[in-house]
Amino acid sequence: MGLFPRLGLRFVACWHRAYVQSPHAVALVAVDPASDGDGRIAGFLVGALDRLAFQQELLTRHRTRLAVRAVVALALRPPVLADFLRTRLRPYLHRLRAPRRVQAVPPGAQPAAPVAELSALAVDPVLRRTGTGRRLTEEFIDRCTAAGAVRVELVAAADSAAAVAFYTSTGWTARRRYDTRDGRALQRFVRWTDIPEVPG
Repeated sequence: MGLFPRLGLRFVACWHRAYVQSPHAVALVAVDPASDGDGRIAGFLVGALDRLAFQQELLTRHRTRLAVRAVVALALRPPVLADFLRTRLRPYLHRLRAPRRVQAVPPGAQPAAPVAELSALAVDPVLRRTGTGRRLTEEFIDRCTAAGAVRVELVAAADSAAAVAFYTSTGWTARRRYDTRDGRALQRFVRWTDIPEVPG
């Protein structure tokens, strides 16, 4: 869903590698227990334990590598390039020029707890309805709680009845619905952890 998958496997692999390498993110893989030891992938999840810290890391440590991959991918995909120039070029340039900083905490003040974000979840279509997606999300929520996040957010395609039903049935609360710049309807979801939110 969105621009990144349209940029191809190499770009997505580079993006997912950033989650694997970051202390502010996590990548989980579920292996099919019935795969007779051949390690068949049942599903995966990537997400940020601290969304702002991970975004800052993407825009500093990984910016050049991701930008090069994106430029090559766009050059090889003229329709995607046309959509990018029309809908996303200006906001992306603004983010690259002025990345959002994690604010320093004044002396004596209690830092605001981080907000986590589930970025991608996929389950092999053959293995859906086996609890794989639920186990991946619950493991992620547990890690977010251990990292001190007060809530976890995600966006899903609003027109995907299966995705909306999955998140609704697994404890997520539907929040704002909105349209992307290219007209895709998205639904935001949130789940709270057991950590009380500190005003900040």
